[in-house]
Amino acid sequence: MLGSKITVALATLCAAPLFAAEIPPHYPASAFGQLPLFESPQLSPDGTRIAAKAAVDGQQVLVIVPVGTDGKPVVAAVGKSQIDWVRWANNDRLMVSLGVDDTSEGRQHAFRITRLVSIDRNGGNPVKLNWQPGAQFGDLVIDRGHSHDSDVLLSSSTTMYASEDGYFPAAVSVNVATGRLRTLVRGRDPIFSWYADSAGAVRAGFGYLPDINAARLIYRRTDGDAFTTIARAKLNKDERLPSPVLIRPGSDVAVLIGERNDHAAVLDYDLQTGADGKTIWSNPQFDANAVILSSAGTEVAGVYFTADREKVDWLDPELAKLQGELDKSVAPASAYVVSLSADNQRLIVLVSSPTKPGGLYLLDRSEGVMHRFASLNEKLKGAALAPMTEVHYAARDGLDITAYLTLPVGRAPHGLPLIVMPHGGPAARDALDYDFWVQFLANRGYAVLQPNFRGSIGYGAKFHAAGDGEWGRKMQDDVTDGVRWLAAQGIADIKRVCINGASYGGYAALQGTVRDPGLYRCAISFAGVSDMKAMDQYDSNFLFGKNYSHFNKKSAPDFAAVSPVNHVDVITTPILLVHGKMDQTVPFDQSQSMARALKRADKPFEFVIQPEGDHHLSRQADRIQLLEVSEAFLAKYNPAD
Repeated sequence: MLGSKITVALATLCAAPLFAAEIPPHYPASAFGQLPLFESPQLSPDGTRIAAKAAVDGQQVLVIVPVGTDGKPVVAAVGKSQIDWVRWANNDRLMVSLGVDDTSEGRQHAFRITRLVSIDRNGGNPVKLNWQPGAQFGDLVIDRGHSHDSDVLLSSSTTMYASEDGYFPAAVSVNVATGRLRTLVRGRDPIFSWYADSAGAVRAGFGYLPDINAARLIYRRTDGDAFTTIARAKLNKDERLPSPVLIRPGSDVAVLIGERNDHAAVLDYDLQTGADGKTIWSNPQFDANAVILSSAGTEVAGVYFTADREKVDWLDPELAKLQGELDKSVAPASAYVVSLSADNQRLIVLVSSPTKPGGLYLLDRSEGVMHRFASLNEKLKGAALAPMTEVHYAARDGLDITAYLTLPVGRAPHGLPLIVMPHGGPAARDALDYDFWVQFLANRGYAVLQPNFRGSIGYGAKFHAAGDGEWGRKMQDDVTDGVRWLAAQGIADIKRVCINGASYGGYAALQGTVRDPGLYRCAISFAGVSDMKAMDQYDSNFLFGKNYSHFNKKSAPDFAAVSPVNHVDVITTPILLVHGKMDQTVPFDQSQSMARALKRADKPFEFVIQPEGDHHLSRQADRIQLLEVSEAFLAKYNPAD
């Protein structure tokens, strides 16, 4: 049970006026652009240590923090590598995935290389795991639940070139203390992904056949059996194969996320017959995002889904009761369980809201008290940030669109300058969560609208499929309809609107200047797509390239018609382009080509290049720069005052 101390302490943390009598000061861009102090903290199985990615002086490091002792935290820098993830193998060893953007061998585009190391719980004695010099990805863990022993299962390739032996990964067992490797299943064409049960037996494999854009699932009941093909799918016909999140030991039953009544649900699946079994979890309004496995790795303990914000629906009765107590204690903020010890007695809980970057707490259920061990952004502690609300409006064809509206503090909600911010993906969605770019814009006096246009995920298969073929068309119209709806409410000034976005949102910002010339006073595109044909060619360089191409053509049947780079002649809106040269998701060429086209057509634009920037604004300096150049650009073309 949670004690009254928690309720009082967190009520103080979460208390924030929805409206303030005075306009708050302009907090510095450097405050909003801070990297979160801790990211993805993980409790050791015994709950005695916390490991996390951390930001220290703008640099990414690994931190290991002892729990309930006087021991000092351990901080380890990783040089030029980035920490992709951290995960406890057992109580004594921690696995760390390291990534680097490689530009060797004269490659035009950088691509990601990952390697896996283990260190002891005090940050020492590093051991390389599955360190194959020729492989691209060395950190692919074959998940089998939370085994907490000395061996980890990995997919192991020895080369990144399809023409060489070792391209198709073997399933291997690696001792995390010694690095000793043992092959369990040899690599075979065309298998790229392996699946194991919680007992450590490799039971299934997924293969992709690029020449015919098809996939195959192979399966066996025990280690001694031969693999047989149990399912096939033609990906260019939108057929999909089951991807198990859990295989129950000693049975043919897997657990997967599949469709039920238009929504993603958690289901049992018979690997021998291909028949769906019982429904473990479903929601009539929202999709399952992922599952949380029990400590033993044999059952589903909880399901992640997004309603107005990301939530966990616990199937474990005790954890469900605990979640209810947490929600009540921190309301109106959210309590989100980030990590649990093996016995579920210690938990890391993130408490946050749209107006607060959040704090991380350690809950020991034997005490009933949560102790804060990290504030994600101390520079904004106590800041009067802007409230966000969920709104709905009808698109021009009647489709209901969910959006999130953030209004600047201290300003009457009438005739406000507006920034509309379509999300990236586009197979993604926005939610009622803290967003550093949104809060920065609201602090500068802008209303911000984030529409979940058709094609967004989380609202069911039909809503997602409504975006098929509608890149730059109906998906764009949904954004425009939100602007006009907000202006009709009197909240936004239709003559003072700009459009901002990143990735697909950056594409939508550019396409908005083409499809609705004259509506926007300016547009900001961070890492946005401008040329669909070139993007499709880039995607074809990678594994599953034909499947990417199918998705691209399904999204935009006529590349030329919806590529902003081809229609700069109609653009009258000033455009700010910001792009990192190390971006591997949307290549830097996309913004460079747009800048060249705008320059040839003598159109107003600015182009900011981030030499070390990636697609995810992983560097603090790049985040701050984006905010600073955005502020200057908006002040020039759509001032808030």
